[in-house]
Amino acid sequence: MDLITKIRNLLTGGEKWAGDRDQGRCIDIIMDTASLPPAAREKAAAAPDPHYIASLEECLRVWSGLSAHTKKETLLPAVAEAASAYPHDALTRMMANFERKTADMQKRYRDRLLVAVHREIFDTHHRLMTMAREPPTLWRAPRVRDGFSNYCTMAAAACRAQAAAKDPALLSLTYLLAGFAMYVEDGPGHPVGTPFPGGLEVSRDGWTTYCPVREHADDVPFSICPFCPALQSAGVHLIRDPGEKKMVEQKEYIRNYFTNFKG
Repeated sequence: MDLITKIRNLLTGGEKWAGDRDQGRCIDIIMDTASLPPAAREKAAAAPDPHYIASLEECLRVWSGLSAHTKKETLLPAVAEAASAYPHDALTRMMANFERKTADMQKRYRDRLLVAVHREIFDTHHRLMTMAREPPTLWRAPRVRDGFSNYCTMAAAACRAQAAAKDPALLSLTYLLAGFAMYVEDGPGHPVGTPFPGGLEVSRDGWTTYCPVREHADDVPFSICPFCPALQSAGVHLIRDPGEKKMVEQKEYIRNYFTNFKG
């Protein structure tokens, strides 16, 4: 049984994995299918449906233009302009699509996941538009991280695949929001606190973000994961119990203090 099938079974209650290690390493495939056309590999070479050609051409125009940006001061307004072209109900439709796709998930996990998805869609869009209106005068890192051009190429290819059966417009917006989070904010594609089956979640320590399934980034075609700056969770970031995790972190801070400051 491949990894994707195992994850689907785990999320819907059809299978329980034997090992905690496997549970902690699984990819939230349902979340990635928010930016993943069905049967993506097979559809990648298919001709677009005539009904969606105009929408596809607009998506490709946007991603072609964005790929040329190397500085955040120009990328930020370009992404905001592309996102602001969508109708007001676009974000609501994205959320509704996700709620429908996750309807058969285990309720306890789904409830936590939907909170994170709501932040991923609405909060990210709000941050994008707010930052575009009042851009930073000084950027912590003014240049766009390496790999953004490849991200644009991937997003465009995903839109082509989607256009074989569906309008790719909302898919493109998904990539726009994730691209802003990862390449303008230098944050994770999925927000801190996003839960994964098995009890682990995306976490942050200072400027560094950790993801429990980062090492499986290449398992899903057209996923945003290979472009995310998050590191694979390790050590304290693999502890599921919040109380135990806090205790270990406090002990490490004390050890670090006496090692580096008190000799």
